[in-house]
Amino acid sequence: DVDVDVDVDVDVDVDEDVDEDEDEDPAKSPSASPIANANPIPVTPRRIKVIHIGDSYSSGSGFDANDRSWHGPKWCFRNHKAWGERAIERVRESTGLGSHIIDYSNHACHGAFVEHITTSYTQTANCAHGDGDIDYTSKAVWVWNKGITCEHTMRPQIVNVQQDVDVVLMTLGGNDAGFKDIVIACFVPWLPNKKYATCKLAVNHGLRYLNWNYESELITVFEQVTSRMKPGSKLLFNAYPNIATDKDIDEHRLLRELCRVVLVVQKKAIEHVNTMLKKDERGVEIILIDGQVEEFEGHEAETRSFTANPDGWFRELAFVNYGIAQDVLAQLYHPNSLGHIGWGRGIAVELESVIREILAVPAGTQDVQELVNKPVQMAMLVDTSMLSDLKESHLPVWLDQISSISSDHQVAIITFGCHGEGSTLIEQDFTNNVQELTDALNDVDEQVHTNCQSGLLAGLWRTLASESLAWYEDADKSVWVITNRQPMIEVSSDGYIEPEFNRHHDDIIKESNRLNADLTFVWDGSDEDQPEVFEVLSHGTGGEVTRMDRVGKKLEKSIKAPFARIEPPSIGVIGEAVTLDARGSYDPQDKGIAAFHWDFGDGSTAKTKDGLVQHVYESSYNGYVRVDVKTHDGNVSRAWQYVVVNKGGTNSLDLCDPDNQVAVEELGIEVTSGDSVSLKFNGFEQQCDAEEGDDANAGGKGDGRGQSKKKDHKKRKSGLRK
Repeated sequence: DVDVDVDVDVDVDVDEDVDEDEDEDPAKSPSASPIANANPIPVTPRRIKVIHIGDSYSSGSGFDANDRSWHGPKWCFRNHKAWGERAIERVRESTGLGSHIIDYSNHACHGAFVEHITTSYTQTANCAHGDGDIDYTSKAVWVWNKGITCEHTMRPQIVNVQQDVDVVLMTLGGNDAGFKDIVIACFVPWLPNKKYATCKLAVNHGLRYLNWNYESELITVFEQVTSRMKPGSKLLFNAYPNIATDKDIDEHRLLRELCRVVLVVQKKAIEHVNTMLKKDERGVEIILIDGQVEEFEGHEAETRSFTANPDGWFRELAFVNYGIAQDVLAQLYHPNSLGHIGWGRGIAVELESVIREILAVPAGTQDVQELVNKPVQMAMLVDTSMLSDLKESHLPVWLDQISSISSDHQVAIITFGCHGEGSTLIEQDFTNNVQELTDALNDVDEQVHTNCQSGLLAGLWRTLASESLAWYEDADKSVWVITNRQPMIEVSSDGYIEPEFNRHHDDIIKESNRLNADLTFVWDGSDEDQPEVFEVLSHGTGGEVTRMDRVGKKLEKSIKAPFARIEPPSIGVIGEAVTLDARGSYDPQDKGIAAFHWDFGDGSTAKTKDGLVQHVYESSYNGYVRVDVKTHDGNVSRAWQYVVVNKGGTNSLDLCDPDNQVAVEELGIEVTSGDSVSLKFNGFEQQCDAEEGDDANAGGKGDGRGQSKKKDHKKRKSGLRK
């Protein structure tokens, strides 16, 4: 938390956050509610008590100083519009929970250290600051040069954890890692009297604390807090979002590495305490909520030139005139009102799930919502070592969940081991029949190649490039890799290679982009052993890395996400505008698309409100354009389209030239065969001899896709049938 004394007389323009009224939050409109069409169900009212403890990221720092929603001690910066209270409001509106009484109170305080959860401390401030709050006591004292002031003794936050508390929300540890000094050194280095001369020195100090002390101190606090919690209650510990964008700048890299280490240590501490809690058999559990790390992606702060991120969810310095006020400085680089809206939206999902579990009110008690009507194809690429676990428990649950959400959905089952592309088996092509999928898994020999490293890239290539899988152009496509084994991958100077099968990670990313399919990796091993290539592949395709216990939520998120599409074909002339059209994208939940974020592949980006954009390439370009389609409630989907830009456009594109074989394939050029090959594209036609045309169209991949771009796909059916 930023709480510093600076003796500098300057004014500062701050990136003031938008004063969002409740009815201006798109995700809070009736049409956006996940249960908007449900009718209330009679239940026996019960009382659930939720308390919030921790530091400034829990109290509500980051709002406009003139905001009228402040409460409690002024130095704590508690705000009724903070993410905790927003999440509670959403849960209260949920069908099956609305009849219950959900109490919420915030006892977090700006500037709190780990020790302040369990010990008291004294804050010297004006005597009028927050009179009447139960979290502190005050006494008047005489201070030289200040006259009469007050010493406010803050009681330990843990005293609010009583036997009637059902859920505890918390963030903690940033101040101990030196958040105040890190913010000054990395974001406002021009301030005098700063503790560290550079951002690197400040971050390194924080890393030393994280590596030496943070885990043990968290464990101590967790043990003391959970020992006071009643049987069956839950502690929802919230990870910090990344504060800096992912730009290739030293300060940004340092800050993101710091956040990564924080999350790693938090996971280790929680895992340690949960192991002890299981032995206690009281049903108390700590749940790490890290979804806000993803939620804030693209909304982080900037560090240079005092230029705020236009899509930022943090309160930033926009530019400097002559000064900075104490209370303004204290709230910089905390979530602004938009950040609290986004954070609260994500937490509400987790909080509702926990409260339903405590109340024994399953999600089924609410009326069935309208099914998502978006064609979705999910290929589950299953490591043979995971078959038994998948058949016995996970797959039936996932398929039931898919059926309850989607009206137009297909799933395929592919298995892989360490046995190469030829033995990556398509057990079941895309189908909407649950029994067919279950039978396909039951028929797999579980003893095949289980004691070895897996041929991951070979399995991905077969899944993405095989003609045996009926992928559809108009479907939202994804591949879910489910594994617990290390892949047979070597790291070279140019990336990750699977030498036995001659596969490179770039091959997989390009094929995934061509197909418009994202890759999600479900890792069932320890966090320390998670293969690095997972992050590379998921980032390059718009997917993510998750764990078995979070697959259900990820499936739902994937199905409800918007459908993203860039219309083909795209070819242009150097120096002239190339038009790209993503207006075929849509939101299946009808909440509306908020923005299109474009990456043109040449280092240029753009943001548009509609799906039509023009871009001028200053040099030749053969590669992909990417668009991220974002809805008003924060869901995002990604699409790619191959673009060719040269001196003469279509007229200078020799379709028969083997050097253009990638462009021929990626642009979806129509091929007809006979004694010669006719290549047609965008009204232009070129005749090649059969041998030359075949070579140009084969792409050198040996996968059979060069034979014809017209595939006779099976007719798609709606829904998963039992």
